[in-house]
Amino acid sequence: MIKKTLFFALCMVMVFSLSAFAGEGSDTVGGGKLLPQLRYDYSSTDWKTVSSFVYPNSNWDIDSHNYYLQLNWGILNNVDLIGLIGGRSVSMESESVEGVMTADCVPMFMWGVGFRTTFFRADNGFYVGGGALFVNSFSNDFDMTVTGGGLTRTFDVSYHAYTLTPELHAGWHIGDTGLTPYMGVDYVWSRAHTEWNDDDDVDYHMEHPVFMFAGLDHYITDRLYLNVEGRTNFNDGWGIGGGIGFLFDLCAPAPAPEVTPPPVIEPKLEPMSKN
Repeated sequence: MIKKTLFFALCMVMVFSLSAFAGEGSDTVGGGKLLPQLRYDYSSTDWKTVSSFVYPNSNWDIDSHNYYLQLNWGILNNVDLIGLIGGRSVSMESESVEGVMTADCVPMFMWGVGFRTTFFRADNGFYVGGGALFVNSFSNDFDMTVTGGGLTRTFDVSYHAYTLTPELHAGWHIGDTGLTPYMGVDYVWSRAHTEWNDDDDVDYHMEHPVFMFAGLDHYITDRLYLNVEGRTNFNDGWGIGGGIGFLFDLCAPAPAPEVTPPPVIEPKLEPMSKN
């Protein structure tokens, strides 16, 4: 029973921490443009287990930190391809009838790919779009510790975790201010595969996968970009994130060549005729 409870505890840590924010409600950057960003997000949640093979109503406090480089590439004016690479760290704590359980992880490797598209733009700046993001995280150095009855046991766990997050959003470009507030909804489909040191393995998925999010884009200049975003599933799950980036226009017209002034032609002096 202890091991099954630990399995479920690790699952809860993993599946909530899988959603990289990715500034997901932002508008597309435009055809032929690149927007690299440095991004960070933090999430915290309380969970209650609902399972036939563990003690019900166990409370879990979970914290997740994601830090990554994201690249948005506009292949069309209304379609972006998205790639990200970075790391994640997770910690959790729970108290149950079996004692106190904690889990800490060294930084894990994280990568993801996705796309974003804009379906509609109005003349007043209103737009509607959507997209999807796939993220994979994995680690071979996840330590689960349980303390109870005067004993402390530590389990070494490895896992692979996957999420696919489709989303819909709407936003509004406010005139020439560079500000774009937006909001939307997404669904986090997730799977986590765990392998323990005695060759046991278990698969899990998220219990409450529907989230709402809201954020703000700000182009401080034509190229310098800032983003902040918050999200919640209205079920004790929440998070905040942000990023900073710089927009590159790969298709900008080349500067016109400098015009070389025509050479100055000195008048040719003819000798005076002798009459």
